[in-house]
Amino acid sequence: MKLIYKTLFEVKILHEFYQTEKAGNTIFDLDLQENRMSFLKQRFYSMSKNINSDLQFIVPESAKSLFKDYLLKLIPSYSGFKVLCSVKAKLNPSGITSYEPIQKLPDDLLLPVLLLKKNSNFNSITSEKLENSLDSYYLFSNDNLYAGDRTAPYLTSEIPNYIASQTYEQGELARFASNELKYFYWDSSNTAQWKIINGKTFANPQDKVLIPLNTFYSFPEE
Repeated sequence: MKLIYKTLFEVKILHEFYQTEKAGNTIFDLDLQENRMSFLKQRFYSMSKNINSDLQFIVPESAKSLFKDYLLKLIPSYSGFKVLCSVKAKLNPSGITSYEPIQKLPDDLLLPVLLLKKNSNFNSITSEKLENSLDSYYLFSNDNLYAGDRTAPYLTSEIPNYIASQTYEQGELARFASNELKYFYWDSSNTAQWKIINGKTFANPQDKVLIPLNTFYSFPEE
């Protein structure tokens, strides 16, 4: 039996290290989604390295039967992954062919995908907090119930607002206005500085909402 698969959804993992051109332009300089997709297409055509060389995407063991039952497949794509769905063709009265899933998908269907590091390269090019109160992990989702408020098409939470009394680490982000994000750094004279960064939102500590059944909690030193 011949099966037809169509893209159910696609997730792009964008990282400044992989998505910066020689002239210094990055994908985060672009506001419109179609322009960002065009940027990625050009990077793909030029065979530019992307995040898939350092990250892998897999279906967790607990969800393999779910993918099998609903005839779904996980495949890598440039700078991310796609989930494909087995469909059947349907000829509409207008003469246009449409497609619908062979297995009807429920509205509350949850499809987990694990993002795993292939090597240590990702750690050396990615800014993360060094001090964390909890041993936690990132959760990216389009369901606000599980991961907090999101702004489509982003799966990351909003960057927290700047708090004057808070101590910030090198490279940490904060929101100073509705459309103004800045990152913190110490300059060569050991003076605290904030610099504006382009982009709508980024992965941040607000996304680290997964914790193991047993964990440790630490209090910051005074």
